[in-house]
Amino acid sequence: VSIGDDYALQVGERDSIGALLEITVYSTAATNGTVQDSDVIQQLTLASDCNWNLFILDSFGSHTLVQYENDAQGVVSPIVEAVFLHQIVYQPQNTDTSLALESLTTSSYNFGSSDLSDLIS
Repeated sequence: VSIGDDYALQVGERDSIGALLEITVYSTAATNGTVQDSDVIQQLTLASDCNWNLFILDSFGSHTLVQYENDAQGVVSPIVEAVFLHQIVYQPQNTDTSLALESLTTSSYNFGSSDLSDLIS
């Protein structure tokens, strides 16, 4: 894993990560298959038991939690993929009437207000 890359921490055949998770970061010199003590860049122990709540963007040493998954919540991530469909229907009283849309804003509980006026063509 290079600096700035995301990586997935898989639990394997277990159902969950243990209460104490030890992570060791090695330098690229360790990629030759033989790990030396001098290759260790960082060691950290993450207490992941129920006494400590995890939050997205929590940092542990040089690691930042960007996503997790559990049975109760599914995938929890600050990255939200959303598709919004807007339909504007206007039925003029007479056929000589024209309509020009000059601005468009939207508001939602989760995403707040957005000005979409620059998307009008």
